[in-house]
Amino acid sequence: MPYFTIDPGTDHVAVDTSTRRGSVVFSVQNKSGVARQIRSRVSVEDPAQEDWYTVKEPVQQARVDETLQFSVDVAVPPEVEAGRYHFRLTAVAEDDPDDVHDVSQQVPVQVPPDGGGKFPWWIVAVVVAVVAVAVVMWIVVGNDGGVGVPDVGGLTVEAAQERLVSAGLALGDVTEQPSDEEPEGRVVAQDPAAGTDVEPGTAVDLVVSSGVPNGALQFDGENDFVSVPNTTGDFNFQTQFTVEAWVRPQSVASNGSFAAVVQHAKTLPPFSGSAWTLFLDRNDHSRWGLSVCVPGCDSASSGVGNLQVGQWQHLAATYDGAQIRIYRDGQLLDVAPHTGQVSNANVLLIGIWEDSFHGLIDEVRVWNVARSQNDVTATMNETLSGDLPGLVGYWRFDEQTGQLAEDSSGAGNDGHLGAGAGSEASDPQRVPSDAPVD
Repeated sequence: MPYFTIDPGTDHVAVDTSTRRGSVVFSVQNKSGVARQIRSRVSVEDPAQEDWYTVKEPVQQARVDETLQFSVDVAVPPEVEAGRYHFRLTAVAEDDPDDVHDVSQQVPVQVPPDGGGKFPWWIVAVVVAVVAVAVVMWIVVGNDGGVGVPDVGGLTVEAAQERLVSAGLALGDVTEQPSDEEPEGRVVAQDPAAGTDVEPGTAVDLVVSSGVPNGALQFDGENDFVSVPNTTGDFNFQTQFTVEAWVRPQSVASNGSFAAVVQHAKTLPPFSGSAWTLFLDRNDHSRWGLSVCVPGCDSASSGVGNLQVGQWQHLAATYDGAQIRIYRDGQLLDVAPHTGQVSNANVLLIGIWEDSFHGLIDEVRVWNVARSQNDVTATMNETLSGDLPGLVGYWRFDEQTGQLAEDSSGAGNDGHLGAGAGSEASDPQRVPSDAPVD
């Protein structure tokens, strides 16, 4: 299976007779299974031909299965003879160029003859006459001086500006907004709209995608949850693991039941036990901790009032086979002794135990290593690239619709909202996130 599929969209590149130039746009789809920065470059058999080709925006960021556009400009030197030449486009992963790469099919470049010699005088005369009549008709019938605004949707700012200037217009203000329809850096809207007649020199304002909007899940405190089947066995730890999440509670009152941020449970609700739980205390949900069972259970926990309503807080907990540690916003709160191999379970649950979490949860991360305090603080405010050593589950909740909670770790542990296949009462709500994660 290829890492990248590369489609030139044409069977050859036609070079203009007068300018000796041409272009082609390749569609490159990221099939590698993880988000990557992709670099595209031209490959030729004759090194002397390398200078003919220029890849615009050679490095672009692609989400999983996202298709990018790489434009290649061709400029053939005037001394090159007419004929058929060839090149290929190579796409490589910036983080692993030696192993993750693919090459397109061979793309012919058709260089035409110069077409020397002069046109017969009568052809020139006819062309001049036709142009003169067209100019007169334009003046007589009506010239309102208007310029049609071209459509620049989906282009980069640089490409959009080039198209606007070619039409006799100017680039106006450029602003950004999140978009799940256009990749980061591409135009999502323009004003005036495409097709509008405007005066020459008019500035066209652009709105550019800043990428997929950040999202979180809002849990109702009653029965909302996300489930992740442990089909891979990635969550059956031996003697070490780490669990992290950003949370913003809407209340911390308790009805005498434990609530959970994340837990590895034996079953879906109703429960029959768990292997480990990042929990909220049954008597006071402002007190939280990590419980680990081997099968006897011990826990480390924070003090009362340590979970604040209406504020984003980063919770992290680790087990290294000898001790349980818990951190809030990178600060160590408690250490408790505990030894033994962690019990196995069947499903990872987010947002529920005996009771449901009430508030927002974002950026849930599960590791099969006990991370250090420095490790936790170094990445808690950063979006992870996925495919990191030890990372076996990473849920960002940035999807805009649907029941899927995609695993961005590369391990394939996708989650599901609620208890059923369709939308129902146990689904947490998708909301925008302002958690402090870049």
